[in-house]
Amino acid sequence: MNLTAHDVRADDGTRLRVWEDAPESGEDAGAAGDSPASDDAGAADSSAAPAEAVLFVHGAITHSRALFAPPVEGRESPSGDSRLDASYSWLRATADAGRTAYALDVRGYGDSEFPPAMADPPEANDPPVRAGDAADDVAAAFDFATARHGRVHLVGVSWGTMTTGRFLADRDSGANATDVASYVQCAPVYDPPYDFSELVSAFGLDADLGAYYVEDRETVAERKDADENLALFEGVWRAMVESGQERPPTARTPTSPRPARWPTCATAVPGVRPTTPPPSTRRRSSSGGPTTTPPAGRTP
Repeated sequence: MNLTAHDVRADDGTRLRVWEDAPESGEDAGAAGDSPASDDAGAADSSAAPAEAVLFVHGAITHSRALFAPPVEGRESPSGDSRLDASYSWLRATADAGRTAYALDVRGYGDSEFPPAMADPPEANDPPVRAGDAADDVAAAFDFATARHGRVHLVGVSWGTMTTGRFLADRDSGANATDVASYVQCAPVYDPPYDFSELVSAFGLDADLGAYYVEDRETVAERKDADENLALFEGVWRAMVESGQERPPTARTPTSPRPARWPTCATAVPGVRPTTPPPSTRRRSSSGGPTTTPPAGRTP
């Protein structure tokens, strides 16, 4: 389950990470690695690319690789090498179906550039990643994909349904209209009928949100259901701490719990509070934290 990393620039210059999993063919099969590709995103040859692609956009809790392609340890090869279990990967399933899969890390998530506010203590700043900012990031990733493929499908998960919807709404209806092959909202966000403070308290957060929050592995593991898949939990957590969201202490051994940080996300739409979906649309994932998944199916 090899992914190719691309660095794409948003309109304001923010560096964004876009992960790619392409159908295997010929000499290119298995050649893609986990090293970032050139910042010159337009340099790739699109002549051999599949005609269709799918762009996935994560929610407010988990970045794209942890949600859409977690490195879950699986079987061993005859040579004794460990193999990853690709059955949990949305990206690999898409590539196996013949379409190139892309997954965006919105700014402040995963391996994308962090807003400056996230260098300060969380209480020093308001939420730095608004729905409008994330929509701009979606636009950059979508344009990157459409430059390579004739048709691009769009999938948003949880908060990603709001950011992708905002992206589509922001596009002009004239000559610059977005030509989306299809649009899927998975676990869509809506304005809940209860108080926002009740919602965030259910996840152990203060209603007076700062720029980000920090969670360590031990605390997240305690929230995990006893019967959940341990390998999946380890894979999701591994993806989180291997990314730019890791915030290591001054001294830490590889086996010690490592905290990860997430930017606090809020919508710019008046009257709608920061966009964590209501409990009825969520379940506790094997990452240990409340993470958004489709209502059915085998997902991270």
